[in-house]
Amino acid sequence: MESGSGARRRSFLRFLLLMVLLLTLPLPLGACGNGGTPAADVDLAALEQRLLAELEFTDEMMNLDDSLFARFFEFDLALAAEHRITVSSGWTPEEIALFEARDDEAAASIEKGLEARRERQIERFTDYVPEERPKAEGAVIIRSGRHVAYVACANPEDARRIIRAVFGG
Repeated sequence: MESGSGARRRSFLRFLLLMVLLLTLPLPLGACGNGGTPAADVDLAALEQRLLAELEFTDEMMNLDDSLFARFFEFDLALAAEHRITVSSGWTPEEIALFEARDDEAAASIEKGLEARRERQIERFTDYVPEERPKAEGAVIIRSGRHVAYVACANPEDARRIIRAVFGG
């Protein structure tokens, strides 16, 4: 038979072990989803080239000059530490916009700005070229840590697959 102090000691050790487990188990989950920083660096130029090569774009695609950024997006480009933006000639809503934000707060602001861009494109193409509207409606927006991607194309599921593979999610 155990003495009272031995039973209390074992009970305390079990309690201590349980607390350590409860406090440490959520740590690996913190890097998942939108809030965590991705484990690997993302090469935005390589991702842009892969998207251009593997996705279906019907219009001529060209890099957007930074001086024209404000005509396309309603957020400050200074939120991004790095960016790659490719747009169509204007006859389609096809676009690729890739950002590495300065921090998590900036990434959230960029994501919100891209959601507004998608809504404006849906409105614009409803009257302008209605047959192109599905590309705007299906535009993919994915955020992983400080990286945010926006792609409007004919095959959004393929865009989603490529971005998630590169972002690690």
